[in-house]
Amino acid sequence: MTVLGSGLPYAPSGSLDFVDRQHGWYSITGLAAAGSSAIFIYRTSDGGARWSEVDQTYISPTPGPGKLPSGCDKNPASFMDASTGWVTASCNGGAAFLYVTHDGGLSWTQQTLRFLNSGYGNQTYPPEFTSNKVGFMLGDAGTPGSNTLLFDTIDGGTTWSVHTTPGPAPQTLDFLDAVNGWLAGSPSSALGPESALWVTHNAGRTWMNTNPNANLNGFSLDFLTMQLGWASAPSPMPSSPPARLLETTDGGHTWVGLNPTIGAT
Repeated sequence: MTVLGSGLPYAPSGSLDFVDRQHGWYSITGLAAAGSSAIFIYRTSDGGARWSEVDQTYISPTPGPGKLPSGCDKNPASFMDASTGWVTASCNGGAAFLYVTHDGGLSWTQQTLRFLNSGYGNQTYPPEFTSNKVGFMLGDAGTPGSNTLLFDTIDGGTTWSVHTTPGPAPQTLDFLDAVNGWLAGSPSSALGPESALWVTHNAGRTWMNTNPNANLNGFSLDFLTMQLGWASAPSPMPSSPPARLLETTDGGHTWVGLNPTIGAT
């Protein structure tokens, strides 16, 4: 197996994204300076046995045509299928960062989200797809007091519609299908982003607070059915508390802690 990230001065953060048993990508991010960041994207088409580099964007020199620009602090690549994917980012201002590829990451073109042009900075979050047509993506214009936006597509990401979310500081988004989804964030009247878990049954047009019994700040969400789902905290560092895993069986109202055991096979 190819060694990923060899030759780098240290081991920055990386993220895997597989769309099926064979096709996946590994994004190395975290090499940033003065509002710009590098990104290195590797691809496998045989389930991870072999990897090839499809994009290499340094902070300097300026990348060439068809490559991701060096500006903005980039998120890992997120793919819909074996060829189409996006890179999003946090920017200090100007147009929102949304770049799409249709050849597995070899070349990239910019998509316009006019709702996020802002002198306060803006952020786009990696999109997630429930089918090869329907997907959802969060965006933040950075304007003080404004709520985060939810973008949705029904044509595979060619065009994006926009709707408001209930609060200004979402933590994580998870859609089960084309209409049912959850958003961890804050009510518009609350100061803490951990105050609510919102659920929608109409693709984000309206939201209802589930009033969870747990603080979900910083947790990622993964629902298997309308009732069964999990919330997980990031992997711990050696000096941090153990990672946490919570489970709900009532759609997000009640959460209980789990203590999974990872053993050798």
